[in-house]
Amino acid sequence: MKPCDVKSLRGVFTGEYGTYEAGKGYDELLFEYLGSDLTRGWKVIHADFWLLDPATGIADQTVTLRVKLQTDVILGTTPTAYDMPVTGFNPNDNREFAWYTRNYENMGCKILADNFVQCIIDPDHVITKQLYASSVSYECTEGEGSRYDIGYCIVVQEIKTTPSQNILQTVKGIGQNITN
Repeated sequence: MKPCDVKSLRGVFTGEYGTYEAGKGYDELLFEYLGSDLTRGWKVIHADFWLLDPATGIADQTVTLRVKLQTDVILGTTPTAYDMPVTGFNPNDNREFAWYTRNYENMGCKILADNFVQCIIDPDHVITKQLYASSVSYECTEGEGSRYDIGYCIVVQEIKTTPSQNILQTVKGIGQNITN
């Protein structure tokens, strides 16, 4: 696989606060390749996420924002909400390849972003068709049902693959139900 151009994907998507016990998760399609060229793929080399207005829906409490990047819809269908437990990150699932967590503490009029964690990205991934972000944000006490906007900047590098590598990565990156 040869590296090619580097591009950024940036924008905003909306989520909904849940409580610590039952955060609501959303799958948001950020990128989709509809072409038929089996020699094209993309790797995420950097990703960052932030609450555009961390004070929305919170007062004097801590809010946790969790985002994962994946190559397929996992627990729900876009844009339907689904229950994503606090342990909703699953590195055993090949469709997930990046994980991000950030805490915000609202102390009156001062917002503190603490526990900043760089996005953990599995280097052994190739996006061949779709890139989704799945988010969940939960609070310690109140605010369930409040809406929030998440800003994102994701840097991707286009790579050249062989058709057989591309097909293997496509199969690896989609959910398969082998029980039916």
